[in-house]
Amino acid sequence: IYVGPVAKVLPYFTNLGYTKPKQMDVADFLQLIGTTDGQLFNKRHLTPLQLAHVFRDSVEYDRIKERLDSDQYEYDWRCDTTTTQNNEDNRDEEMTTSIPQYVARTKQRLQTRFQNTFIRSTNLNLQRFFTIWKRDRRYIFVKFVQNFAMGISVGSVFYQTISVVSIYGLLFQGMQFVMLGTMASASTLLEDRQIYYKHKDANFYPTFSHVIGRSISLLPQVLMDTFIFGTIVYFMVGLYTGAAQYFIYIGIIILFTIVFNQMFAIFASFAATKTDLQSLGACLLLFNLLFCGFIVAPDIIPKYYIWIYWWAPMAWAYRALLVNEFTSPDFQNVTSHQNQTEGQLALIEGGFTFHNGEAFGKDWIAWGAIYLIFYQLICVVVTGILLQFLRVKKKIISPSRPDTTNFSIIGNIGRQSVRGLIRRRESDQEGDGYHLIEDHDSLVTNGGGGGAGGSSSSSNYNNEMNDDDLDLPFTKVDLSFHDICYEVTASQTNEKLKLLKNINGVFRAGRMCALMGSSGAGKTTLMDVIALRKTAGTVEGEVRLNGHLQEPTSFRRCSGYVEQFDVQSPQLTVRETVLFSARLRLDRNNEAFQNTPNLVERYVDKIIKMMELNSEEGLLVGSDEEGGLSFEQTKRLSIAVELAASPSIIFLDEVCCVWLVINENKLL
Repeated sequence: IYVGPVAKVLPYFTNLGYTKPKQMDVADFLQLIGTTDGQLFNKRHLTPLQLAHVFRDSVEYDRIKERLDSDQYEYDWRCDTTTTQNNEDNRDEEMTTSIPQYVARTKQRLQTRFQNTFIRSTNLNLQRFFTIWKRDRRYIFVKFVQNFAMGISVGSVFYQTISVVSIYGLLFQGMQFVMLGTMASASTLLEDRQIYYKHKDANFYPTFSHVIGRSISLLPQVLMDTFIFGTIVYFMVGLYTGAAQYFIYIGIIILFTIVFNQMFAIFASFAATKTDLQSLGACLLLFNLLFCGFIVAPDIIPKYYIWIYWWAPMAWAYRALLVNEFTSPDFQNVTSHQNQTEGQLALIEGGFTFHNGEAFGKDWIAWGAIYLIFYQLICVVVTGILLQFLRVKKKIISPSRPDTTNFSIIGNIGRQSVRGLIRRRESDQEGDGYHLIEDHDSLVTNGGGGGAGGSSSSSNYNNEMNDDDLDLPFTKVDLSFHDICYEVTASQTNEKLKLLKNINGVFRAGRMCALMGSSGAGKTTLMDVIALRKTAGTVEGEVRLNGHLQEPTSFRRCSGYVEQFDVQSPQLTVRETVLFSARLRLDRNNEAFQNTPNLVERYVDKIIKMMELNSEEGLLVGSDEEGGLSFEQTKRLSIAVELAASPSIIFLDEVCCVWLVINENKLL
């Protein structure tokens, strides 16, 4: 809609009838002209297409077109490279023939999808995943403690057992712990998937290099878990202490753990949410536990279900562990029963036999390992195919049917000024209403609200009162703070860091105050200290409300705080969220509730209207995972939730939104 000298841009749009407010930045003004908000600056607002047509008829457009058509910008791409190199000595050495050939080679190089080979991409992915794992020291420590504690608990329960039934239960319980641990950490796969989508769009690497790299990167954690838990259990229970049997036991558990992790990776490649992933994982867990051969013996599983037994990876791993133990020297004593060993009888009693009743032999340990390796390869291929060709998109949450018994739908009223929210009452010369404390990134609003439970100024309400004029009596609050200091201990050392030092200030009721400063200057820290949101560190100084020392209970009742990234219930609608806040936080003893029917609902209607959320009030809030409201809509909802409590003071962090700049530019 405009291209030309910066010095002429304002005069150009001024001639078109657009007037920039004195308090508004030029960049913000220019950005809004091409939107529907441009009507705020020109009653005869033009659409972007109309502005483009107007620019084509301007002097600046003619000047640009004249320069582009001049000989100054002509270039013959058919010329020989030799002539070009005479003028530009730093030309690429590849341009030794004609430009068309150079362009062809360049095009071929640029059309190469990935800059690295498959092996190098896999290696880089492996290094990245390993670095991520290594730096999560808290997770590693927690897993260490968890496996150590579980190993001690299981080992003490089955300590030095000689019972065959106990050995069956021990090996089953150990594998169950492996599956539960894998299931608990599966949610991180969805976060990895979002990062993968970003990398895929930018052609970072082939899909299978990501899948293989992540699969191999599991080995360090799996080895640590298996050796800690498996070793403690193995020797406390008193399984055969031969080196071969021990390492076979550890190896089978490692293979099974990797396979189960990869099965969850398959689910994570198409599961929309963490709930879906956990549900699929629960089904997988159920089938493996039920058909592994412990709960239901293999020889009595119905024929129409026996295929599940031969498919379940846990059944193959469990069978291999049982055979490994019951074929050890501890169970080689020959019994009088058909000259069979104690180990063979134990396997026969558990149903681990061929069709002729003969117990499985040692070769089934190898078959179990081969099956798990083959199954792992299949899972890797399936995961790669699903990630390559299936992309899970966020759900678009459609409007839910409003509950007409609880509230009535407000029609589309268009853009409403927030000035009514922060305005001073004309009937009050001293001024009350909302007092926003805004810094470049943070706002604190001090204003009218009944959150403090006060009713110093009350008025008579009647049934015919317009919701736009509806307001709640409130107590005006002057907030002051003196010598505020905040000290914390450094995370890496024991050094004391003083983030705030002797800060003083006064926030008058009915005024907007801005905390301005660069990133890290302590704006949010100061607000958190004043709002009693700091639970760590040492706070010194005093905060007063109308001259009285700050008291935590009453202060939290009369104040609101909108965080930078606030959280709301995703399954509630916008109106239900605001209404829930109002019903729980408004003072029912207020005289206005006695004189005005449906006061809460009507007050919520006003707040929604002020925040320009009436067209979204029937929508579910949603979440980042499933989709829902935009960031800007969520921010306005968070403000509405706090305003619904009619607070005397409201703190807002990072809310320099366009809507606030537009509607409050005169006040600022």
